[in-house]
Amino acid sequence: MASRTTYTPSPGRPHRSDKASIQDALEFLPPEDLQAIAQTARNLEIDPRLLFAIIHFESGGTFDPAVREGTGKSTATGIIQFVVPTARELGVRGDSEEDIRDALAAMTFQEQLDLTEKYFN
Repeated sequence: MASRTTYTPSPGRPHRSDKASIQDALEFLPPEDLQAIAQTARNLEIDPRLLFAIIHFESGGTFDPAVREGTGKSTATGIIQFVVPTARELGVRGDSEEDIRDALAAMTFQEQLDLTEKYFN
C-alpha cells in the first residue's frame, strides 16, 4: 500500500502537508471544479458547502482524486476516500485491490464526483 511519503499530488493540487484551509481551497480550485461540486450537491439535494467540506476533509484538503489514505492501513483513495469494496460495487474495475486503487486515482475530479453521486443515490 502507498504511504504518506509516496503520495505525489496531481498537477494543480496541493500536497496534504500544505494543510490547505477551506478558504485556500476556494482560491486554488479551478472554477469548473467548484461548479461541478455545486451541481453534484444540487443533484443530491444537499447544501454545496456540505459536499465541499466533506471533500476537503476526506481528501486532506487536496481535492485530489489520486490522494490515498495516509497511514497505509486502508485502501481508501480519492476525493471522498472510496475503499476497494465500495469502488467495486460502484463499477470500478480491476483484478486486484491495487488495480482498483490505481483506477480510482486515474479518474478525473468530475469522474469521482459522478461516482460520489452514484454512491449517495
